[in-house]
Amino acid sequence: MGLSTDYLGIPDWVNKPEGYQAGVTVRYNQNIFKTAFWGSEPGVGNPEENGWRFDDELYDLTSQTHTQEAKIIAYIPTWRKTEGFGYANEKIYQNITHGIISFLMFEEKNLGEFTQTSVNDVNEILDDVVTRGHKNNAKILIALKGATDYGFLYLMEKIGNNPSDPLLSQTVCGYLFKH
Repeated sequence: MGLSTDYLGIPDWVNKPEGYQAGVTVRYNQNIFKTAFWGSEPGVGNPEENGWRFDDELYDLTSQTHTQEAKIIAYIPTWRKTEGFGYANEKIYQNITHGIISFLMFEEKNLGEFTQTSVNDVNEILDDVVTRGHKNNAKILIALKGATDYGFLYLMEKIGNNPSDPLLSQTVCGYLFKH
């Protein structure tokens, strides 16, 4: 979510028969790409065989033909903390309108409860994300349920035939009132 001025020293990609070695950064189609391993043309072919990885979009060069300001929604994954991701970095929030912390996962056995691990992961980054996000006028939300969240599936099965089940409102409000 950067600007072209953030990447002044980055060269444009050019076709090279020998390709590019790992660790190279280039501009290509208003984006910044880096090689994880040998790469030919960014964004072309199978990523398992082409080492280019998307790194950033140059928003000041991307054409905007919308009649209203674009909404830029970004997932903010809790699991990046172990990689040293800087959730307090102001640059992250400069161009987003909505940030979604992901994910609060549900317990499989205690329906309607969140896993302690996911609660801890969200709480570890919440202050940094909310403080920096709000400072940059971004709305911050928390996503419920990840791709492998069977606790959510079991909860939906239980309340699916009974939408007035009090477990639903207890679940939705439970995290907010505890934190």
